[in-house]
Amino acid sequence: MQKHSISAVALTLSVLALFTHTIDKVSAQVAPPSSTSIPTDTKQTGQAKVDGVSAGQNSGTPSNQSGTAPKTSNAQGASVKSSAVKGVSQTAQSKTNIQLGQSDAANQPPFTNNNYVLTGSFPTNGYHKGVPVVVIVDKSSHFTHVLQLQGDRIVRILTISNNIGSLDTPSPPGRYTVVKTKMYPKWIPPKDIDPKQKPVPPYNETHKNPLGVAAIYLNKFEIDLHGTNQPKLIRKSTSHGCVRHSNSDILKLFAVVNKGDVVYIVDHFRGKVLVRTDFVRPTKTNTNSKNEHITHRK
Repeated sequence: MQKHSISAVALTLSVLALFTHTIDKVSAQVAPPSSTSIPTDTKQTGQAKVDGVSAGQNSGTPSNQSGTAPKTSNAQGASVKSSAVKGVSQTAQSKTNIQLGQSDAANQPPFTNNNYVLTGSFPTNGYHKGVPVVVIVDKSSHFTHVLQLQGDRIVRILTISNNIGSLDTPSPPGRYTVVKTKMYPKWIPPKDIDPKQKPVPPYNETHKNPLGVAAIYLNKFEIDLHGTNQPKLIRKSTSHGCVRHSNSDILKLFAVVNKGDVVYIVDHFRGKVLVRTDFVRPTKTNTNSKNEHITHRK
């Protein structure tokens, strides 16, 4: 009886041991792995990870197992950098070429920085039709000079004597442009000369017209270049502000001057600075269609 009891106890213990072992094995299979630890040893993991993203990984840029960027990425980066540097270099060179081109144009003979200083000596040459001219009225010498840019030099094509404004009514120095030319113009005197402003018929109708045979109208101050009905006063300062010439000389000036040409009235010819654009006639000029009838000094 005792022998049977011991056998029953041993059997019971064996069953309990087998049951416990089975439970432990099942628990080990169903238990989830730990997810709270963050490996920092890159030798073991290849690369530390934070929040599921490799620490050396940029957006959209994969990293290899060694934690360094692939060698091909370095080559590509160098190529991109080289291209960028080359692009910047080409842009800088283009800007430099433009600046050099502008500098070359500004210093193209006979100009220096787009300027030309008048001296007392000029080569002379004939008039080139269709090429703009610059007229210089020199008050100190009573000469009117006509200059023209021909190739890489400025030449004098005409010099004639003039009569300028008196001390009371001086010819205003400055830069003017030609707005119109007229053969045998009428003259309407300003009020300070004739309060009634009675028109005077053209010179070919009456020699009382002080404008003479032709007039070159300027753009301001009622100042014109014109002929005269008092040729003995040429090379004097007696006008009301306009620049008078003999009738034969004004016809010479009339033949080479066109609308848009530049006129300078200067106190002294020598040292006057002209600019390149003085020798470029504008494509459009403001012309007062009533110039023939507006008041003019004489």
